[in-house]
Amino acid sequence: MRLAGLLFIIGSLGGLVLAPSHAATLLSLAAALGALLKRGTRALSALLIGVTWAGFAIDGAERTLLSAAQEDDAQLIAGRVAAFPMPGAAGFVLELDDSVARGRPLRSLPKRVSVAWRDAPRAPRLGDWCELHVRLQRPHGYANPGGGDVERSAVVRHVGATGYVIAHPANQCARIATRREIDGLRAWLARRIDAAVVDSDAAAAIKALAVDDRSALTRADWDTMRRTGTAHLLAISGLQITLAAGWCFALCRWVLGLVWSRRQDYLVLRAAWLMSAAAAWGYTLVAGAGVPSVRAAVMVGFAAGAALQGRRALSWDTLLASLVALTVWDPLCLLGSGLWLSFAAVAVLVMLSNARRCGSPLRLAWRTHVVLAIAMAPLTALLFGEVPWCAPLANLIAVPWSNVFVVPLVLAGMLCAGWAPMAATLLWDCAARLWSPLSALLKWMAATPTLSLPQEVSLVSMVLASAGLLVLALPRAVPGRALGALLLVAVLLPHEAALRSGEFRVTLFDVGQGLAVLVRTAHHALLYDSGPRWWAGGDAGASIVVPALRALGIRQLDQLLISHADLDHAGGAASILARLPVATLLTNTRIAALRATPAQPCHAPLHWQVDGVSFEILHPTVATHHASRNDGSCVLAVRGVYGRALLTGDIEIAVERELVQRVPAALVAELVVVPHHGSATSSSPEFLRAVQPRLALIGAGLNNRYHLPQASVVARYHALGAVVMNSAQQGAVSIDVVGEGLRVSAYRAAQWGWWRKPRP
Repeated sequence: MRLAGLLFIIGSLGGLVLAPSHAATLLSLAAALGALLKRGTRALSALLIGVTWAGFAIDGAERTLLSAAQEDDAQLIAGRVAAFPMPGAAGFVLELDDSVARGRPLRSLPKRVSVAWRDAPRAPRLGDWCELHVRLQRPHGYANPGGGDVERSAVVRHVGATGYVIAHPANQCARIATRREIDGLRAWLARRIDAAVVDSDAAAAIKALAVDDRSALTRADWDTMRRTGTAHLLAISGLQITLAAGWCFALCRWVLGLVWSRRQDYLVLRAAWLMSAAAAWGYTLVAGAGVPSVRAAVMVGFAAGAALQGRRALSWDTLLASLVALTVWDPLCLLGSGLWLSFAAVAVLVMLSNARRCGSPLRLAWRTHVVLAIAMAPLTALLFGEVPWCAPLANLIAVPWSNVFVVPLVLAGMLCAGWAPMAATLLWDCAARLWSPLSALLKWMAATPTLSLPQEVSLVSMVLASAGLLVLALPRAVPGRALGALLLVAVLLPHEAALRSGEFRVTLFDVGQGLAVLVRTAHHALLYDSGPRWWAGGDAGASIVVPALRALGIRQLDQLLISHADLDHAGGAASILARLPVATLLTNTRIAALRATPAQPCHAPLHWQVDGVSFEILHPTVATHHASRNDGSCVLAVRGVYGRALLTGDIEIAVERELVQRVPAALVAELVVVPHHGSATSSSPEFLRAVQPRLALIGAGLNNRYHLPQASVVARYHALGAVVMNSAQQGAVSIDVVGEGLRVSAYRAAQWGWWRKPRP
């Protein structure tokens, strides 16, 4: 059975990676049935059943996605708010009704959609019933080095569409009685915690621990948790579920032991294990039954079953059975990185529990903590690109403090909330007072630097490093274990060709409707514009550009050039300046976010040369005055030994004509960043004839409200024989201007995954 379960997991993972067609899935099913009937091949049938199960799951997930014909159309949707609002934004998940809303059937729409309501009269609450007019599109995220995978996250959460609410007088959300009263209980508990805890920061943490309501946590809170490696403290998962089960086990054993006067009695232990499993599942339901909490509850259930049968509660069999059960329940959960982080941690605990134990409990706890920190560091680095130096110390303090003092008070308050509200208020207030000093300590520790990898980890490097970890985990008697350390070095191997003198690389980041372009030479880096600031909060500088720069191995910028003051170009500048050292800021803007930083004017004929590559500002001149802010954009020409690039900002036709008359020879470039995102007010025919581009890059958002780039503008570039690449379709685009010519790579096309299908 162990082999069959393991092969089923391997087959499911293989199916999710290979994404077999519908015909291949049916063929795999037939082969699995044939192998099942034949003796000696039943293990193979488990592998084929896993592939089949994953194929059916992929087919179902693709069918639940919004159809292309429905994208960007006004839709009337009706449904229940199925999760607490997203942190720091106006977005929430709706579970749509299959019935009829105002005479319109909704069966053609996905079951779950994520929408943002900017001008909502009040924030929608968990369990509310909403009728909204929206514009939807299939889940689509920014595709950049160091960035998250929004499409994969949507698949794991079974979200088939994302969008925003359009203004309409009939939009409404109201609290009504539903069959899902557990959501009403969760929302009620969240409101009670808000009323009981005065400190809003502590209340946000208490709500996260109680009902998995993380809507009040700020971006600064998450940055603190990430930089200290303690984000798991506020995500209800294995640690909290197991703790609730453990406390229930101990309490039940103590109470029943008083009745029987024998705590080791079989009936006492049996009842304690059953109650611990019930507590784990009850906490899981109140926490929203997310994948991490369900995984933990399943493991507690299997551990209780094993203990009732007289077997070891924490074992490889328990771990494997839990993973098989989760795969049967939802194979798409295998795509979540959190699942593998939690299972890796439990696997380390299983290894330690099977090892020979000696010494005091304190020594054993210290050994467990150290081994967990060392074992999880490589996996954390592979998944997130950095390892916080202070994480072991932070967890050594935070985990016992939270588990021994804070979480029990939170759980006790939840039990008392219905029948003893004053006691619940007192318990939650005590929990908040205990959390506040821990939060202050973590904020202080978050100021310490983290160990970041020199570049983004490739899939090949990840496989080699994983193999190295497995080799190092072999018994000491196995020869050649030292080779595992050499395999770990694969993480540091470069996967980009090094630039030589006179060569340069241009990378257009995918920042939506905005612009951020990185120009690298052999030893220098310049960032042209910083991406947009978003109305829902946050900006591309902190969320996209800085993680991408770190993933590319860039720890400081030699120049940051802000072309003009529009927020889709300058919105992320302040975040970049706060997070990365910048030697020189070039800008003519006077926006408040940049006033505190010394800046050098961006005026022609400013020019400089580094690593055999020259940079020249072509526009504006000192005497130039434009009524339009777009026409004041800084235009940068980059000239290497093997080619040229032209970065144009948002200049329009008047400036294009001026440049053609004043510096026609300087405009010639094989690579051009299309002016004003492909607007019809730019890219005039005479300007394109002067530039003579071979490759045109457009930074635009998918289905943006400006309808950019304009089809007529794209047609002009095509008429000149230029290849047009749009970040909305290709994600981040990188072009090497080297001796071999133009080397082009698109980030979205280079990433694996059936959920990353290219956009039309």
